[in-house]
Order: sequence, then C-alpha cells, then structure tokens
Amino acid sequence: MSHSAQPHSAQPQRAQPVALLVAYGWSAAQEDRWSRFLSGWCPTDRALVVQNDPTSPDCARFRTLRGSNAFAEFSGYLEGYDALAPEHGGSAPVFVVNDTLFSHRWSTGWKRAVRLWAHRPPLALLGDPRHDPLPGTDRTLHFLSSWIFALHGPDAHRHFRAGLVAIQSPENWGVPAYPEPEYGLMVRDYLDGRRGRGWSRAGRATAALRALKEQCIYAEHRLGIIWTSKVGGPNADSRFLPDKSVFRALFQSNKRGQPANPHARAAAAARDANPAEVSANPLVLGSLAGYWRPLVRVSDRLLSARRRGFHWAKLPQR
Repeated sequence: MSHSAQPHSAQPQRAQPVALLVAYGWSAAQEDRWSRFLSGWCPTDRALVVQNDPTSPDCARFRTLRGSNAFAEFSGYLEGYDALAPEHGGSAPVFVVNDTLFSHRWSTGWKRAVRLWAHRPPLALLGDPRHDPLPGTDRTLHFLSSWIFALHGPDAHRHFRAGLVAIQSPENWGVPAYPEPEYGLMVRDYLDGRRGRGWSRAGRATAALRALKEQCIYAEHRLGIIWTSKVGGPNADSRFLPDKSVFRALFQSNKRGQPANPHARAAAAARDANPAEVSANPLVLGSLAGYWRPLVRVSDRLLSARRRGFHWAKLPQR
C-alpha cells in the first residue's frame, strides 16, 4: 500500500539582523572590538560603519559610509539606516549604536542583551530608557538614551526614521525640547558636570563642542517626546514596557511564534488584522537590556565616572 507524503507547512525564515555603528574616529583596536561585539549574532557583510570624521581611515573588515556629520550621530543614524535599506527592508531587526560603546559602556553585558534580542526580537523599538525628573517641576522626561537602539517590525522602523527626520529639521534642531526654565538649568548643570553624573568632558571641551553636545541633548529629549506620543497608555510611565515584560517577550512565545508580551502581541494582532493600516498601529518602547538593565546601568556609570577622572571614593554618596 502506498502512502502519500504528508504536506509540511514551510516555516518562515527569520530575517538576519543588521548592525549599524556611527563613529567619529577609528582605530584597529575599535575595529577588533566591533568585530568581537558582532561575533555570533550578526554577519560581517550585514554590518555598516558610518564614519563622521573625514580624516579617519575606512574600516578594513566592514563596509564604511562617509557620514555628513551635519547633525552629529543623528545624521549618521539616518544616513546609515537608509544605506542599509536593501538589507533590512523596513522590517528586519536593526541594531544601531555609536562609538561610546567602546569608551563608556560595559560592552560584554550589552552584547549578551543584543544577542538575545537578535534571536527573539519583540515587536518594539528598544534602547536604554531614561526617566529623569525635571528638578523644581512635576514633569518627568521619558526618553531613550541616544547611544543605542534596537528595532524590529515595520512600526519600529517607521517611527525610528520619522523621529530622526523630525529632529533634524530647521525648526527643531538646536531648540530646547521643553519650555520650562528649569529644563535649561538642568541641561547646563549636566554640561558643567555639577551633578556627579554630568558630561564626561565637562571643563575640558571647547565652546563649539559644548554647543554641539547641548544640541544633541535637545535632540535626544525631543525624540523621547515624539516617540512616547505614539505609544498608547493611560500615563507616561506606562509608555515603556517594564523590563520584566521585555524579558518575557524575549524568552517566551506561543506556538505560533507571537511574542508573549501583551503589548507586543496586541500590536502584532492589529498589524495582522489591518495590514493596510500599519500607520495606525501604536509604537512599543522598552529596554533592550531587560533584567540585565540594573547591572549594565551600574557598570556604565562606573566606566563613565572613571573616564571623567573620578576615583571610586569620590563618587557622590546617596
């Protein structure tokens, strides 16, 4: 008796991640560290380095794009993202970072978080969230620190690019993100290094570099305003997924491969039900580090403090 072969449904192939690094200056040591960081999760031919320093050499092992440096790392992010469009297609996982990864960050811890994200990406725009109270007011600034982003799915891609375009417009670039006088004071205190966690180059930067850093702070905060305005939720605190929820979204999925996190699952369901109305879907924001966030934040702060020339005994006591 002959038996006909049972049909098997083809499993959709997960798109390989794409990596983008924006740098100002380059060295063989940085190239080695970038290669080690990508090892095991991103192929070399799917990585791009945007070099904003016109005097630095091209990378030996990675594709190099000469950035305009018109808006510091933000123009590099946009130029690199657009250059990688054939690879990511507007939906594949994209990891974006600048070269502070090598100087201010615990790169080993972040690599572990990124590798988990690359293999099981939730439908979200993830990064290194900040929830900074504005002294003297009842306002809290909610934003993603602008040194690292991870995006997957058309919603995250669309909002990421739209935000970058918006902050580089003449009416937004260099303009304070918030009108309160306390906001200007907070930014000046950071640039002066008065809060113990201030700018690593406080007191050593030229006036031009300080002015550029101030513009970048405004841009970072304005991105937070733009992105959190696209997220559903009864209050600002709910606009970022809790670290635990992101962790579960990374490690758990149902039999159909949908993310376990209810926010990400709802976004996926809305997209499946109305594929022609993707623009109406809410953005999902969260922490890339998940449960690792407290550890990587402490390690990053210690490295930044060390870069400012502090000794551990000089760190401010709480």
